Amino acid sequence: MIRVQFLKDGAIRVTNAQTESFSSDSTLPGIVKLVSDPNSSAAETLRLITFEIVRLVALSNPLLNPNFESHNDEIKALRLLARIVKETGMRSKADVLNFDKPKFKYVLAQTVSMLEEATHQVLGDKGRAKTEMIMKRFEDILAEKQQDLRRSTEEIGHESVAEASQSKPSANSSGA
Repeated sequence: MIRVQFLKDGAIRVTNAQTESFSSDSTLPGIVKLVSDPNSSAAETLRLITFEIVRLVALSNPLLNPNFESHNDEIKALRLLARIVKETGMRSKADVLNFDKPKFKYVLAQTVSMLEEATHQVLGDKGRAKTEMIMKRFEDILAEKQQDLRRSTEEIGHESVAEASQSKPSANSSGA
């Protein structure tokens, strides 16, 4: 029996009380393993769920299976699980920072423009040369640190997923 629990912190816990009772061609053990792993691919999980649904549909077909049994409840549960995996996968990818997409480039350009405006306001018209030097230096530093920023943001995403799966939520966690 597969048991799915939705925890208060948004995590999903999948437990399997009777792993040995699975049919040898069942993909349920693989599904349980993938759903339990916070770093697993939603696409791979959905692929295994699809295989399991197809297997159950074949078992439910009296033309293909002389030992006909209805597996409608299991199929419904797998469809629900597939929907949950899709939604969870979308939510986990919602925090992706893509440096190469137009929205990020727009926000960065606006931020640089605001920095230039603030520098100009502080230094005034007489400080135009300094403003240009500051902006040029800022652009150089940004270019130098770009790969480090990309690497760091990738690690932040992986660390937060791993930390969430390994630790219990604390009373003082902000969720940010």
